Amino acid sequence: MADRARLFFALDPDERVRQRLGRIQADLALPARRVPLPNLHITLAFLGDVAAADIGRLQTLAGTVDLPAVRLMLDRLGWFPRAGVAWLGCARPPPALSEFQQALTRCLLREGFAPDTRAWQPHVTLYRNLRTRWEKIPFEAVAWPLQGFCLLRSTSAERGPRYEPLGHWQASG
Repeated sequence: MADRARLFFALDPDERVRQRLGRIQADLALPARRVPLPNLHITLAFLGDVAAADIGRLQTLAGTVDLPAVRLMLDRLGWFPRAGVAWLGCARPPPALSEFQQALTRCLLREGFAPDTRAWQPHVTLYRNLRTRWEKIPFEAVAWPLQGFCLLRSTSAERGPRYEPLGHWQASG
């Protein structure tokens, strides 16, 4: 194991949701790099490079924060022009999910980690390296019943990043 690991906490869709997201990607057919199906997720807290020795502490910390079993409606297509990212998100995140994300961030900060603290916008990145605005397509909202969250390690690969799960915690309720 390397001395450092690029880590983040995320919501990882089940196979039904993942396939639905893939159909929306295919329907968009944008002139950009499509995010592979296994990499589709919503980032909860990006940590960046962390000492590999701290992975156990992160796993323990994750067990202290309860994700409520809520349903997320992905009902909004968007674009981050500067980042070149096309995404699918939600117009109104469930308040309990936003509270969970904030609680997770507070725990990480309290334990000396440095998560990204910008305002959280829950979204699934569908495409990267998009340089021009596109014509939005009509689509049916994706209902995503949240079943848990995970800690992922990002490693560089020839065709883009690969994500390796380092732990999964079930939603409560």
